[in-house]
Amino acid sequence: MKYRVVRTGPRGGETVTDVTGNHLSDETVNRSYTYKYKVAAVDGTGHLSPYSDTVSAHRPPAAPRDLTATADVGAALLSWTVKPGDGTVYAFHVYRSTTLPVRTTGEPVSCTTTYTELSDGSRKYSCTDDSAAEGTTYHYVVTTQDQASAVSLPSGTVTVITSESDRPPAQVTGLTATATEYGIELDWDDNTEPDLKRPREGPRPAAGALPRACC
Repeated sequence: MKYRVVRTGPRGGETVTDVTGNHLSDETVNRSYTYKYKVAAVDGTGHLSPYSDTVSAHRPPAAPRDLTATADVGAALLSWTVKPGDGTVYAFHVYRSTTLPVRTTGEPVSCTTTYTELSDGSRKYSCTDDSAAEGTTYHYVVTTQDQASAVSLPSGTVTVITSESDRPPAQVTGLTATATEYGIELDWDDNTEPDLKRPREGPRPAAGALPRACC
């Protein structure tokens, strides 16, 4: 028994394919387009059965290619490529995690995307995740969404360690000194900036205590 598969493309054109089994893998469809199919049985004399109900499927866009990540202070610059034929681009979704694998079921990172045209017709996209913490290891993947809300598979995973700022903390404020029977009490305002990791040189006095005065 043979089967006749009729495919209707997005512009209405039909393609007819005869197969001997009950399966067909159609690898000639373009990404980000919807195609309709119907099937009829064909007997040995060429008679066709009534056609099946029509079904449709939308091929999603390809995953972003060649994802890279470059560290910055509390940020990561991401870049990837989309080639002609990878499907239409309506939006990208950037996902970040401190553990692997990176899951794409949560809320994506806010990351404004720009692009440049390459000589082969591809586009190189870039965005900066400036919501990252300093000195932290992050893993990233990116997905593409087309005009029909179909979403690609995730890109390959990249890992980056964000840089730390080398600027000193802000000036301490609110310093007061109060004389008591037991000595002098010092108080000051808390510094709300993140701690900076710096090497310690020489011995330190016990927490909250000053070295004994020499004179």
